[in-house]
Amino acid sequence: MAELRPNVDQAGLRAAARTWMALDPDAETRDATTRLLQQGNEADLAEHFGERLAFGTAGLRAAMGPGPNRMNRLLVRQSAAGIARVMISEGVPKTAIVGHDARHRSARFAEDVVEVLEAHGISVMKPAGPVPTPLVAWAVSKHGLGAGLCVTASHNPASDNGLKVFWSDGAQIIPPIDARIATAIEAAARDRRLTPHPGSGAVNTRRLMVDRYLADTLDQVGAAGDPDLQVVTTALHGVGGAPLLQLLGAAGYTSVTPVPEQQVPDPDFPTVAFPNPEEPGALDAAIALATELGADLILANDPDADRLAVAVPDADDQWHTLTGNEVGALLAWWALQRSQGLPDRLLATTMVSSQLLEKMATQAGVHYAETLTGFKWLCRPALAHPQWLQLVAYEEAMGYAVGPGCRDKDGLLAALAVADLCGRLLNTGSDPLAVLDRLTREHGVHTTSQVSVRFDSTGWARNRDALVARLESNPPTALGGRLVESVDRPSDDLVRLFLRGGDRVAFRPSGTEPKFKAYLEVVEQVAGGSRAGERILRAARRRAGTRLEWMEHEVRTILGAPVPGGPVPTGTADGNPRLHGRRPPN
Repeated sequence: MAELRPNVDQAGLRAAARTWMALDPDAETRDATTRLLQQGNEADLAEHFGERLAFGTAGLRAAMGPGPNRMNRLLVRQSAAGIARVMISEGVPKTAIVGHDARHRSARFAEDVVEVLEAHGISVMKPAGPVPTPLVAWAVSKHGLGAGLCVTASHNPASDNGLKVFWSDGAQIIPPIDARIATAIEAAARDRRLTPHPGSGAVNTRRLMVDRYLADTLDQVGAAGDPDLQVVTTALHGVGGAPLLQLLGAAGYTSVTPVPEQQVPDPDFPTVAFPNPEEPGALDAAIALATELGADLILANDPDADRLAVAVPDADDQWHTLTGNEVGALLAWWALQRSQGLPDRLLATTMVSSQLLEKMATQAGVHYAETLTGFKWLCRPALAHPQWLQLVAYEEAMGYAVGPGCRDKDGLLAALAVADLCGRLLNTGSDPLAVLDRLTREHGVHTTSQVSVRFDSTGWARNRDALVARLESNPPTALGGRLVESVDRPSDDLVRLFLRGGDRVAFRPSGTEPKFKAYLEVVEQVAGGSRAGERILRAARRRAGTRLEWMEHEVRTILGAPVPGGPVPTGTADGNPRLHGRRPPN
């Protein structure tokens, strides 16, 4: 969300609100603006009309409501006009696909986008009904389109919505296109001639488009599904439920059970506090059903089905939700096994994901790329080197691109790949946790976690920039009892601290909300390597977990967050931690 200008003139705010209301095609948000004017609360008016939403990760995302700082029909129309004008000026094909998820007002926003694009001479493909976001990215590449737009807020709360943009290469927009679009949107916002235009473009049926997308997805992995693999799925009230069942069924998986109360799209997300599979509790219903059925695997998509969470049982039938880094490592291991003998293979991840993938790539002798955060960057190594065969590109936030043609995270394709991995392991008497144990013995423990601190939106940009600068110029000398040996700032919004022994902490602000994140990784070598027994492996993981929790407390303090559990640990640089008031876990 954009920062609000300080001391915005009250008369100017009221004038801006009246101007916006005169242009707004939506009676509901016009009435909301009227109420804001009648209430006369300067802070509320500034929150809605003091700034315009800025392009963040892949486009726009915010709470719905009136004004240029919220998602609404007028903002969507202005944004579509800016995108259309840049498409024309950049000379990309004057064709696009416009999709939407099942959130409140998503269908209406998508109609607005179609009308504006067509008014600019853009031919539009529009699926008839909600579709997964990955289908939009796929269609751009498949049909050689100039752009793809999807109305979605992904896994944000029910009050939010957004507009995600893919460019003619099938990937998310990056500089300088994003800046050109932002400038064009500003110009469109000053254009009073932006009026509705009846849609008349070609409309593909939803079923036909979904079937073609799923057929291509199946071709990426293959149809050798194990009918004995017991799978539980959840769509978390999003649009991925039916497509995932169709995909798994076509691949040959016959023992697939969805969580019934979360299978049908519901924009209110009634059974989860937050519709993000990363959030604690989001998989509770799936775990309960999987426990009841004695299942082998849980596959959970977020509401627009571009992310995937995975849970598996251990030998004691206790369920483990794997981290994004663990799933990324498993998919890389699976892809390396399947592609042996092929030249110029590529594994890619981001600068805040685990360092394990680089070690796996080095051992396998394949290309490795590490990019800035987000799939708008993760797809770039494969685009820059078309002779390279992308096996897996992943980010720790449960986003995975599997195979050479995938240019954005795809939770349905990743789900099919994970099912294939688990089915093959089941037939050999193994399982995903055993593979992770093998990778740990070979490359060491790589334990990761994330600390997030939410800030007030007012003054967020100043707080964000000041914190990034302080972390670079005055970083802590030690974390978790290990010296900070070097600091780098590979981009304006990312600072990484490298510690003795391989530990690492990366700090960055969120691209879509006023939140600061820290990505922690502890690396602990395993004595004996590949020959280490279970006791040695458990001991190494216990040491890593102890140090990680200690680092989490210190990082929370650095970010100004309250530390759960009491006083904060104080580290020393001599490798012998001294704690005040709280000891790390045993």
